[in-house]
Formats: sequence, structure tokens, C-alpha cells
Amino acid sequence: MGYLGQGESDRARQAFERALDQDPHDPTALHGIALLEHRAGNDEIAERYYQRTLLELPRRDQRSADEIPSETPVRNNYAALLYEEQRYTEACEQLERAAGDTAYAGRARVLVNLSQCQLHLGETAAARASLNLAERIAPDQPTVLLALAYLDYAERDMGASRARLTQYERLAGLTREGRALHEALENTADASPNTLEPASSAIDQP
Repeated sequence: MGYLGQGESDRARQAFERALDQDPHDPTALHGIALLEHRAGNDEIAERYYQRTLLELPRRDQRSADEIPSETPVRNNYAALLYEEQRYTEACEQLERAAGDTAYAGRARVLVNLSQCQLHLGETAAARASLNLAERIAPDQPTVLLALAYLDYAERDMGASRARLTQYERLAGLTREGRALHEALENTADASPNTLEPASSAIDQP
């Protein structure tokens, strides 16, 4: 996965293909190909590889514990693809399972992604619950604070929105997303949950 993390897609693909030649069931290599195809816009192929990865991961008896990757980033990345295709119910299903992994270091970010799917499905209370849990897990994570600030504004709680935006800007500085909310607060324009950061922007690097 090192080449992929360094942005060397061609070398990463070669490494994954060599790994699959040796073991067609290698979940790390399958996930790597899924990410490459996803980033290349080949969504149908990427989905097949995400699904194959998730099928192979339960075969833990065939590999040592050190060789078994977590299914959580796979589900998060698969959800990103589903979200991009506006398949929000399916994306939520993957993210709900990913968010159940209490040992995953990026759990708060997964919960933010889950909240976006829930908002698209009109499940505002569920989205609020996801974000509240994310805040308890990572109270100083900028992504969590910004998502809550947008949701506060969408629910017309201007004081809470401003307070969280101030916290966010202390941690993240001035960003495009923060400026957009700041302007909305100044102009008292209608907020849309869709302006929140989508799951597709949170593809985990394995």
C-alpha cells in the first residue's frame, strides 16, 4: 500500500497485481485495486473489488492476525463510492457497520460521513446522534465541529453554530467551508445539510 499512499498509482497497481497473482484472495491487494479503480472513475469495477475484499476479509483462519487488514476502511471507502452515486441507503448501511468498530482510530470521521448519508435520507435526528457521538469521541476534530456547526445552522440554532464555527476556525484556520458558513451566518441565508462535507471526501488511505 506504500506506493498508493505516495500517489504512485502505476507502481501500486503493479504491486497489487503481483500480489493477486500469488494469492487471488489477498484482501489488501483487492482493496488496493478497488481504490485505484475508484479514483480512476471506474465505479463498476471498483465496486466489484470492494465487494470481493469484504468477502475475503472473514477468512481469518487462512492468515495470521498481522496480515488481516481492518474491514472498517474498506466499508468507509465503499460507502464513498455509493455516496457519490447517490445510493444513500446503501452507503449508510456500510457506514453504520464501519462506525460500530470502536477500536478504529478514524471512527469520528466515519460518524461524520454517516451523518451526511442520514441527512440525505431526511434522518435529521439520527444525523445529530451520529455527530454528537463523534464529538464525544473527538471533541477537537475540525471535521466534527464544522459538521455540527452546519447542522446547528440548518436547525436555526445560530448561537450554537457560531460557537462551533469559532472552535473550528481556532483549530483549522480560515477554510472555504468555514467561510461559506460564516457568510451564511452573517446573511442569515437558508442553510442546506448538503453543504456539509460529503463522505466521498473522506476516502481513507489504507
